[in-house]
This record gives sequence, structure tokens and C-alpha cells, in this order.
Amino acid sequence: MLVAISIFVLIMSVLIIVSMKSRDDDSKTILSMRKKQNATSFRESALKKKLEQMAEEKAKFDKKFQIETMCLQAGYKVSYGEFVISCIGSAILLPIITGVITNNPILAIMFIPVGYMIPGQVMAFIKNRRVGLMDKQVGSFMKLVIERYKSQGDFAKSVEGCLVDFKGQEPLYSELKQTILDINLNVPTGESMDNLARRTGNKYLQRLADYYKITADLGTKDAKENILGQAFLQYEENRKIKSTLKSEIAGPVREAYIMLASIPMMIAYQVFTSDTYVKFMTTTTMGKVGSAVIVGVLMGAIWFINAKIGSPLD
Repeated sequence: MLVAISIFVLIMSVLIIVSMKSRDDDSKTILSMRKKQNATSFRESALKKKLEQMAEEKAKFDKKFQIETMCLQAGYKVSYGEFVISCIGSAILLPIITGVITNNPILAIMFIPVGYMIPGQVMAFIKNRRVGLMDKQVGSFMKLVIERYKSQGDFAKSVEGCLVDFKGQEPLYSELKQTILDINLNVPTGESMDNLARRTGNKYLQRLADYYKITADLGTKDAKENILGQAFLQYEENRKIKSTLKSEIAGPVREAYIMLASIPMMIAYQVFTSDTYVKFMTTTTMGKVGSAVIVGVLMGAIWFINAKIGSPLD
């Protein structure tokens, strides 16, 4: 371990000296430095685009749509290619860092798939939390926009009027701003509502968008209002059912998070109470295998919670 640190310090020192020398030589030619930076940036951008294109060409449409939708619901506009690049980068860097720190080749190899799945699990965790918050806000938005539509007769203006009501109430406020921006950029109102429903992950908001597109061909105002009102009534019925289910599964969900947190807590306890624990887990074969098993169980539990227990109720 000391040898690795010494080599790292030596390499960094050489790089610093070389960079300082290069900085002195180029100080007289600022223009040439700017050209070099632009050329490097262009090459990096071209390489990134090439890698993204390769990843997207090999992926199925439904897989791309699923990943990009998850990122949008988490609040990040990330393409499928960018997501895959982040997964590959994590799968390369994490095993190297793990192998250097722990001196455990088994754990380092295990961290290849673990590193690949970490960006997705982090994004899924953020998405679950964010969608849960928006589910609580969508009902109020649907009710307000329908009532405004009844009085104004213009759905786009009704959506825009709701922005003031939700100011400061994130994350729905940001999504409404994006929807209004789409409408102002001449994106059809129905398509803008489809995009909002996709970003919020709420199927009843999607139904409101579908019902709005249906009502565009109806002649009577009462028929339009009645059809749009059905989306809100369905949302309310589903909300009551969800409320009952959430109260019933609150205990298992809480217990799952407690059990997950207990694993690193037990490791920390062993580190502080046993002088030989770290040496055993990092130098012996049994300890290295045990460390790999613990990490595997931990990542499996995180995946199960994100995919099943912690995901929004449907």
C-alpha cells in the first residue's frame, strides 16, 4: 500500500513539474494555448459523440426510451449514450480504485458489474423519490387546470396560469416551467402535456393529456369539461387506494432500509472494536472472499429496494 502511494506521489510530482515547465514555455504565446485547448475540446467532444452514437445504435428503442425516461423523471436530461458512457466509466474506475485500496482482486473483479450498475441505481433512487413527491402535487395541478379551463376555455393559458400557484413547490414547478416553455416554442399543447406526463411518471396526468386531445374534436363545452374531469376523478380514486396500501407496507419498507443500513454499521463497529478485523478482511483469502460476498449482498439489496419496495406504487 505504501509503495502504491509513493509511486502515485512520484508520478504526480513529475506531472506537476512538466506542466509548470510547459506553462512557462507557452506564456508568451497565449493564442497558441487557446488553439490547443479548442482542438483538445473538439477531439473530446467528437470522441464522446462517437461513443454515444455507437451505444445508441446497438440499443433497442424500448430500452433507450426506458433509460431516458428514468433520467427525465430523476430531473436530468441525459441521453442513452451518455448514460451508457457513465456506466462504462464507473465499471472501469471503481474496480481500479477498489483494487488499489483493498488489495483484493476478487472484490475488484466483482466491482466491474457493480460499477456498471451504480449509475442506474443512483438514478433510480433519485427518480423514485422525485416521482413520489410529484404524485402528491399532480392532483392539485389537475384540479386547478381543469377549473381554469372551464372559465377561460384555453387549455394552454390554463396551464400557464397554474405556474404562479406552484411557485417554490418543487419538483412540479420546474416541470411546469418546462411545459410552458415548450408551448411558447410552438410545441402543440397536447404534445407538451404528453412530455409533462412522461417527466412526472403519472399515468393520470397522461390520461388528462389524452382526454384533452380527444376534446379538441368535440363541439360542446360541457362535453369537454366532463371528459377532462374524469381524469381527476380517476386520480382521486387511485390516491385513496394508494394511501391505504402505503400505510400497510410502511412497516416492511422501513425494516428493509434498517436492514440495509445495518450492514455498513456492523462493518464500522468491527473496525473500531477489533484490531485484527481490517487485516483479516484485506489480507487473508477468507476475508477477501467474505468482503466480496458482503458487497454482493449489499448491491443486491439496493437493487431490490429500488426496483420493488422503494419504487412508486402503480
